[in-house]
Amino acid sequence: MIVNKVVIKELKWWIRRIGDIQPESLINKTITCMLTTDASPQRWGATLICENQIELIQYDCWNKKE
Repeated sequence: MIVNKVVIKELKWWIRRIGDIQPESLINKTITCMLTTDASPQRWGATLICENQIELIQYDCWNKKE
C-alpha cells in the first residue's frame, strides 16, 4: 500500500494526541443545558433550555442550497 506523506504526518499527529486524552465520566456530571433538535425536508429547529430556565428557540426553512 502506498500512503501519501501528508497522510502519514496526520496519522503521527493523531497518534501523539491519543496519549494526551484525559477521559471523563459522564455519569456524575450535572446537566446544565439540554439541546433538542428536529428537522424535516422543509424546516429545521432547535431548543436550548439551561438550568436558569432560559429557553432559546431557533427555527427556519431550508434554503434551496441546503
